Order: sequence, then C-alpha cells, then structure tokens
Amino acid sequence: MESTRNMDVGMEDFPKIEAEESKKAVVKPAKAKKATADLPKRKAEPEFEFSTKPASRRKFRSGSIISFFLMVIMPFLTSVVYYTGIASDQYRSETLFSVRGTTTSPLAALGMLSLPGAAAQSGDSYVVTEYIRSQQIVADILEQTGLDVRRKFAGHEIDWLYRIDRDNPITKFVEYWRWMSAVEFNSTTGVITFKVDAFSAEDAQQIAKAVLKASDKLVNTLSENAKQQVIASAAEEVRRTEERLNEARQAVEGLRNKEQIIDVTGTAQIEQSLLGELQKQELELKARRSSIAKMAANSPIVKDLDSRIAVIQDQIEAQKSKVGTGTTTASNAKNISSLATEFQQLLAAQEFAEKAFIAAQSALETATQEARKQERYLAVVVEPTLADYSMYPKRFANIIMVLFGSFVIWLLAYLLAMSIRDHTR
Repeated sequence: MESTRNMDVGMEDFPKIEAEESKKAVVKPAKAKKATADLPKRKAEPEFEFSTKPASRRKFRSGSIISFFLMVIMPFLTSVVYYTGIASDQYRSETLFSVRGTTTSPLAALGMLSLPGAAAQSGDSYVVTEYIRSQQIVADILEQTGLDVRRKFAGHEIDWLYRIDRDNPITKFVEYWRWMSAVEFNSTTGVITFKVDAFSAEDAQQIAKAVLKASDKLVNTLSENAKQQVIASAAEEVRRTEERLNEARQAVEGLRNKEQIIDVTGTAQIEQSLLGELQKQELELKARRSSIAKMAANSPIVKDLDSRIAVIQDQIEAQKSKVGTGTTTASNAKNISSLATEFQQLLAAQEFAEKAFIAAQSALETATQEARKQERYLAVVVEPTLADYSMYPKRFANIIMVLFGSFVIWLLAYLLAMSIRDHTR
C-alpha cells in the first residue's frame, strides 16, 4: 500500500517536473544566443567555397594527366617509332697510326714523348690530329682519291635525322664531319686513333682508308718541308759564295786581259833581272872608262864609253820606272809595283772566296745528312677495320633514356605546379 502511495505521488508531480523542464528549455536558447553575442565576430566565408574545391581539384588532376601524356607518353612513343622503324644502322671503322722518324730521342724509348727531346714527332702528330678535324681533309680526299665524303652521308636509305644534302658546301659539312668522326692523340704512346661512323661497313672503311692516305701525304709534305728548311739556308749560302767566287775570278781574268800579264810575279822577276843586268853593264863600262881615262883622258874610247854609259843609264831609269815610281806617293802611272799590288788584292779576294765556297759546300753536305736523319713517315699500327655489325644506334638504351628523361622533366614540372598551387590557395 505504501509503495502504491509513493507511485501516486510521483505521478502527481510529473506534470510539474515537465513544466519546469520546458521553461528551462525555453530559457537556454536565449542564454546561448547571448553567449554567442559576446564572442568576437568572424568574417563570413563565401558560401560557394566548398562547392568549388572539388572542381579545382578535378581540373588540376586532368591537367596533370594531359601533361603526363604530352611530356612522357608522346616522347616515349615517338622514340619507340623512330628507333625501331626509322633510325638507320651505323657502322664504325677504326684505324691506329703514328708519326715516326728515322731517329728518335733516347727519351722516346722510355715513353717520354711529351718531353722536348722527342717534340718533333709529337708536334707533327698534333698537326695531323687538327688536320683530320678540319675541312681541308675533305677537299684533299676528293682531290687525291676522288671520293666525295659528303655523298656517303646523303643516301636516300639514310634516315632524315642523319641524312644531309649532298650539294652542301664543304664549309657547312665540317660540323657534321666532326660529329660523325673522332680523332685522339695519346702523347704517352704517340699513337693517333681515328674513328668514323657511316651507314654501311664498306663506306666507313673506305672513308677511314681515304683519311689515312691523306694523312700520310700530309706527313710526307711536312717531312719534305722540314728537310728543305734545313737545307735551304745552307744552299743559299753556297749560292752566295759561288757568285762571290765567280766575281773574284772574273776580276782577275779582266786584269790579266787588260795588262796582258798572266803572272805578275814572274813578270816582276824578269823586269828586275833586266834592271840588274843593265846596272851590271853600267858598272863594267864605268870601270873600263875609269881605267882608260887614267892612261889617256882625251882618248876617243873614253868618249865612246861615256856615250854608252849614258844610254845604259837611260835604260836603267826607264826600267826602274817600269818597276816603280821611285817615291812613296801613289801615282796613276801603271808599273810592275802597282800591278803586283792590284793582282795581290784580287788574288787574295779570290782565295778568300774559294775558301768560303768550300766551307759553304761542306755545311750544305752536313745539313743534307742532318735533314735525312730528321725524315718523318706515317707508321700504320692498325689498318682501317671492317665492322661486322652496327654499333649505333643503341635502340633499347636510347628509348629507356628518353622515357626516364621525359618522366624526370614531367615530375619536376608537376612538383613545381603543386608548389605554386599550394601557395596561391
């Protein structure tokens, strides 16, 4: 009964409790509204923000897919098509040769060709290397062998990327030539390595042989020029001394013809002996006159001897004038003394010219021997090879490189776009 009474009290109080709770519910929103009014007002966000974000993301995603297709898939497919169906096979020919001389430096045996003792062959090797890279070798090959290298790279069977116009001038062909060939010089061994790529094994070997022939002619020309330079100065000295000797001989011959004297020394001796004979006769006549005059001063014989002595004295004076002037001063009159001096000067000049000519000839012979020792030649180490298979292009490797490179570039561009997008939000 007591429990039933308690239930009745609870049932009676239930409407009151319910009314109080409804009052509290009515008051609570007002308090909440007042509480929110006290907080700082926030800037109203656009109502369309949540609706545009999915569209922007979809646009960025579609752009990434398109860029991936254009920057990765398209280059990859293009490289596959080119390297598997278009690219022409390339064959390589290689040859090794060296510039050698008849005499080598002792340092060359130790492999020290780069030192000054063996610089002759090393210098010529560098010349040959630069010659092969130049346009001159293309013109020389055409002139010496009749092979137009440009036409070997202008065939219709060659793919468009490597094919050139066969009528291009040599000046425009040089860059392509340097692209398709390579030359290296090893200063330690002194060996030059030449490689050339062509679109058939036979063409590559033919070009390598033509380059080898042109290089050999260049080395021979350099060797001949070196010999001529060594000999030229000595030969010029011989020519100059020979002209000088001829002039001296002509001067001596001219004087002999003019004075009609072959040996002035012999002529002087003859004239001197004639003068001595006259002086001897004069002394004899004077001695005879003196002895006769002591016995008969007025004798006709004395007068005759005086006449003879006077004649002999005139002859002596005339003979003396032929030998010399009798004074220390120079005279324009021709005599044996002046002729002897002139002859001696010319003969001395002729003798000096003869000695100079002999010395020049000896120097020329020595220079010729040295030039022969300095002769250079081209020694072929390996003949131009004939390729058994094509070395280029590396199809699979090139395709993988294109794919990897394109992907890396696209990835960098994608990350950059992502970074810019995040900073602009």
